[in-house]
Amino acid sequence: MWRTRNQDFYYEFPVASCKEFSQVSGLAGAELDSQRLTPVLFANCLVIGLSAALTGYDHGAASGALQNLVALKGLRRQRRFGPLLQGWVVASAWVSNIIGNLSGYYMPTPRIALIVAGLLEMLGSLLTGFAPTLWVLILGRLVNGFGLGLNGVAVAQYVSEVAPPHARGGAIAVQETTFVSGAFIGALVGQHFLRIRHGWRTIWGLAAFFGGLATVTMLRMPDTPRSIYRRAARMAAAETSQTPEAAQRHLLQVLEEARREAMSTMCQLRGIEFPDQAMLSELEGIERTYVSELNLLGRAASSEGAQEWWQEELPLLEILRSPVHLRLLLAGCAANALPALSGSEAQMNYAGQMFRMVGFHYQDAATAGVAMYALKLAIAAPSFLWLDAIGRRKLLSFGLTGVTACYGLSAVGLGLHSPGLAGAGLLASQAIYQSCVGPVTWIVSSELYPSDMRARGCALASATFSTSTLLSVQFHPLLISRGPFTVFATYAMTAQAAWLLTRVTVPETKGRTLEEIQDEAFQGRLFRRTSMFEAGSILGIQPEPDAAG
Repeated sequence: MWRTRNQDFYYEFPVASCKEFSQVSGLAGAELDSQRLTPVLFANCLVIGLSAALTGYDHGAASGALQNLVALKGLRRQRRFGPLLQGWVVASAWVSNIIGNLSGYYMPTPRIALIVAGLLEMLGSLLTGFAPTLWVLILGRLVNGFGLGLNGVAVAQYVSEVAPPHARGGAIAVQETTFVSGAFIGALVGQHFLRIRHGWRTIWGLAAFFGGLATVTMLRMPDTPRSIYRRAARMAAAETSQTPEAAQRHLLQVLEEARREAMSTMCQLRGIEFPDQAMLSELEGIERTYVSELNLLGRAASSEGAQEWWQEELPLLEILRSPVHLRLLLAGCAANALPALSGSEAQMNYAGQMFRMVGFHYQDAATAGVAMYALKLAIAAPSFLWLDAIGRRKLLSFGLTGVTACYGLSAVGLGLHSPGLAGAGLLASQAIYQSCVGPVTWIVSSELYPSDMRARGCALASATFSTSTLLSVQFHPLLISRGPFTVFATYAMTAQAAWLLTRVTVPETKGRTLEEIQDEAFQGRLFRRTSMFEAGSILGIQPEPDAAG
């Protein structure tokens, strides 16, 4: 029985729980485990991850394509490429990536965002591959980056909404595996065409294949259960009946259809025939969120301006005014800034140049770049085994500390005039990053936001990632020109700044449903698991629950 107040009236609607619904439908009693990373869910995450593979391919291909373009002068009337212009060719995609991130703010579902992203990436890759001049090349990179920005918002959101809480880390690790696989393929293609004239056209143009494949696969995928309930919320808000009884009947009908579709979708995506009790509890929590927090019940008495009365997600100003929402947003943005702060994005986009910087020859540097991506892939593939067993904060702390130590090892290698030791430091930094930091940044930013800001929170956090990556990628060639010791010192310091940022802002969210994370945040318990409040507790400072939230 749900009860809510609307104007001067109370309405009580007997909304059946998912458990009651399953008993009526004959689905109760199934002894199946819906909380594991089943083979079917694993396969579906791989399919969804094709969109992430597009982003990875762009990372892995950038270094080889840029070296081929600069060295073999593949454009008409090509002028000299200085460090800033080289950075702009790669970083231009990240400018529109930010716009794509913010456009995800307005996409109705993550599935639709992924379909649009695949089409844009296909178009942008074709423009880049056939570009006759530098400006057309930049235009293609901008279109491609717009699609990559939508991907950055939607992929992790889709996976987090369909995965069970105790396997969410593993499910997103599958997405990370496809991302690294795409980067590995991009690096191989870049190495193969490195010395072929106009090879950069093939390197960047091949991404159109991934874009088309991702679009076709997402057309065949269903909406997530939460997207189904959001759609039901819009349908209920569109009802303009004057009588509470008619609105109640419409609401119950919409909810029953949403329950049936959401249950069928979750069973389909997780590969089980009937829902078990754990899945029914998940669905009940989702329904409770969208029924109570989106104010679906009781809106019948307000027939005028129904669409204006009901809001699916909070406007940005309201998010910024709410201490809880603002804190959650800042934590997600902090997690998304980690790849650029730790130097990972610069290494991935300029792998060949990094190895040349420490003393490798031209072809050997390209081979070392491929080896780096192969190592990352070998670590990413089994990472689902530990991502749900170890806490998010612990992984981030160990990972960022290890990355800093590896930069020190590379600096020692340079001091000893040993390119092999310096290169080993670079490889080790990427191995540690991939095992502890990379997947966790996707996980934290996809599971932290409540239902009334999930799409907008993911969009703003992804825009943070794109902005920090843009700065890193744009100025990395200039940083290399200042010398390798400057590069390692800069990234070591920023990696330690990232460590401090995560300890202060990112809470522990392992093993909780999205609804449980949301409840803990608003009850003031979630952010007590950060170093700021741990330190406050030691000093005898007890923050108020609202402040802690």
